[in-house]
Amino acid sequence: MLSVIDGLWKDHLLSMDHLKEGIGLRGYAQQDPLVAYKRESFDMFEAMMLKFQEDTVRFLFRMQIMGSDGRPIDTTPHPHGTVPKAPPVASAAQQLLGEDGEPLEITIPTRKPATTIDMLEKEFHRKKQRELAVASRSGGDDSQPTQRRTGEKVGRNDPCPCGSGKKYKKCHGAGK
Repeated sequence: MLSVIDGLWKDHLLSMDHLKEGIGLRGYAQQDPLVAYKRESFDMFEAMMLKFQEDTVRFLFRMQIMGSDGRPIDTTPHPHGTVPKAPPVASAAQQLLGEDGEPLEITIPTRKPATTIDMLEKEFHRKKQRELAVASRSGGDDSQPTQRRTGEKVGRNDPCPCGSGKKYKKCHGAGK
C-alpha cells in the first residue's frame, strides 16, 4: 500500500504543478482562477484516491502467501469459517492433536466489521463536498443580492446629499 500511494502521490504533485501553471488562463474564460483551482485539484485528488483503492485491491488479489519451503500456501476460503487440517509440525503436533491422534479443526468466529470501506468512503465524499461548497462560497462566487439605489443618481460634482456642502467626490464618494 505504501508503494502504491507513494507513486500516486508523486504523480499527483506533478499534476498539481501543471495545474498551477495553467490556472491563470481561466480568467480569460470569465472563471475565478481560485475556485477553478480548488475544484480541479479536488477532482484530481479524488481520482488519485480511487486509483489508490483500485491498485491496492489489485495487488491484494494477486498476492500469494509462500510457505517456508517456497511453495504457495492454499488461501482459498473454506466453508463455515474453519481452517483446513494442516500437516503436523514436530513440536506443535503434540498440542494440536485430538484424542484420536488426528489434527484438530479450529473454528474462527466471523462477524461483520464495525466500519466498512463503503461507510468510510461515503463519509470522505460528504466531507469533501462540504469543503468544496465552502471553497466555492469563499472564492468570489457571492450569492448575496446587490443593493439597489432608490431615487436620483448623485453626480461626482454635485453637492453631497449628507448636507456637508462638499462635492460628492470629496465627501462620501471619496472611497469609490
